[in-house]
Amino acid sequence: MAGFPDGIEVAIKSCTNHNFKALVLEYMPNGSLEDCLYANNFNLDIFQRLGIMIDVASALEYLHFGHSNPIVHCDVKPSNVLLDDNMVAHLSDFGIAKLLSEEALKEKRLGIDQSNDYS
Repeated sequence: MAGFPDGIEVAIKSCTNHNFKALVLEYMPNGSLEDCLYANNFNLDIFQRLGIMIDVASALEYLHFGHSNPIVHCDVKPSNVLLDDNMVAHLSDFGIAKLLSEEALKEKRLGIDQSNDYS
C-alpha cells in the first residue's frame, strides 16, 4: 500500500454524515486478544504470543514515529487488540487517542508534561 512501510496495512474506511461519524474496520474472525487469553478452549503458543507482541509494538511504533505529528493511542489493552484469521494483531479503538502537536511533542521530550500517558 503506497505511503506505508512494508507490512503496514490500513484497513479503515469512514462513514459520515451530519449526525453520524464512524470508522469501519475489517472483520476480525479470531476476536480480541482478551478473548483468546481468557478462553478455556483456546491456547496461544509462544510463537503466536511473540507474533502478537511484535504486531502491537510495530503498530505503536508506526503511530508514534510514522507521522510528523505522533498519535498516542492511550488505551492499549487486550480487548483493543483484534486478531485476524492469520492471528495477526491489529490495534483498534482510537476513541481516546491523541494527536500530539509540535509543542506538546517538545514538552514530552523535555520531560515537562507530567501526565500519565505513555509516549
